[in-house]
Amino acid sequence: MDYESIYLAVEGAIEKKLHVAYGTTPLGGCGFCYPDCIKYGNIIMRNSDCGTCRPTTTWTCEQWEERAGTSNLWKKTGIWDFTRNDNPAKNEIAYCHSSPNSAGEELHRLMIENKELKMRMRL
Repeated sequence: MDYESIYLAVEGAIEKKLHVAYGTTPLGGCGFCYPDCIKYGNIIMRNSDCGTCRPTTTWTCEQWEERAGTSNLWKKTGIWDFTRNDNPAKNEIAYCHSSPNSAGEELHRLMIENKELKMRMRL
């Protein structure tokens, strides 16, 4: 196992504020946690819940590789919403959650533009 590449991946996830889908919530949905730091060779993970209580768990490099790997990384796009990190629209989704009025205005503008383009194509 290449520990250095795992530590680099964890540091990258910390820097990009990425989360790992792991476990379940009390309501039966998917649970999320995020890496907080590397301490004594282990990875300190915190719950991604929006509440103020943030319990920690300790993962080994083997657990990180098994649970997070390279494809199970998510970006938090809303209070309880997460989008896969490889989704090209993740930043726009986060923007829509953080600024719904602006997102609604932009959607309305795009719908009008789309309608006008369809009308021009018919001519």
